[in-house]
Amino acid sequence: MATRGTWSSRNRAETCTKGNYRDDKKYGAWKSRKDCWCEAGGESPCEVLVRKYGNDEILLGEEVSTTF
Repeated sequence: MATRGTWSSRNRAETCTKGNYRDDKKYGAWKSRKDCWCEAGGESPCEVLVRKYGNDEILLGEEVSTTF
């Protein structure tokens, strides 16, 4: 059976990585906190790496964001 749907990893009460699988491959936007211990609303914004995947898990692009 193929892996499909939403996937996430957690550290304490925070989500560190989240994204979607389609037919066992990453698809769409995957977001990962660069520092999962970063506290939102702190002095400096938490950086989030956003990678966008297309069909066959091809990386279409990536960017750094401050929103998760």
